[in-house]
Amino acid sequence: MKRTLTLLFALLAAGIPVEGQDVCPCVPVTHLWVVKSCDTFDCATSEFVISNGSPDTMVVPTTSSDAKWVVLQRVSSGSAIALDPTFKLESYDGWNDASARFAAIDSALKPMMLSSPDAKFLIVVRNQAEPRRRAVGRYYTRSLHADRADVDTEAARVALTVRARLISGVSRDRYGVAAALDRRR
Repeated sequence: MKRTLTLLFALLAAGIPVEGQDVCPCVPVTHLWVVKSCDTFDCATSEFVISNGSPDTMVVPTTSSDAKWVVLQRVSSGSAIALDPTFKLESYDGWNDASARFAAIDSALKPMMLSSPDAKFLIVVRNQAEPRRRAVGRYYTRSLHADRADVDTEAARVALTVRARLISGVSRDRYGVAAALDRRR
């Protein structure tokens, strides 16, 4: 009889769930990637040093003229606010979505696509396109004012004029420099 009561008690105890032992709050922690732009390499390395070499921090060079480096960090959602005015970051779970979005972005926004250690695909893109600068604008403008007082010598004025004509596409013969000297006299 003792044996059957023990067996019956063991079967009943095994079927009753114990609820007081669960220590997990069962709230999943989600992570986000945030971006911070840096003007210098020193700024980017200091961000990496502060992270203690964590795999959740990446430092990436850019082709942008004002922010030469970006620092990407994976943080718990709700623990950081990322308000970078230069770059924005988009995260995708699959290659197909990320590559379709990357192909749709204008190249003037200088997009970059990376894969992260948590198997996400990240696209870093500028908020606004950089203004285009003409490399020849300075020389052409100076040549229009070749008779300015700050241009000291005749040779400097002629050099500015010749350079402006080369840039503007004026056709010249093989004695172009000599012809420019003759015109200035």
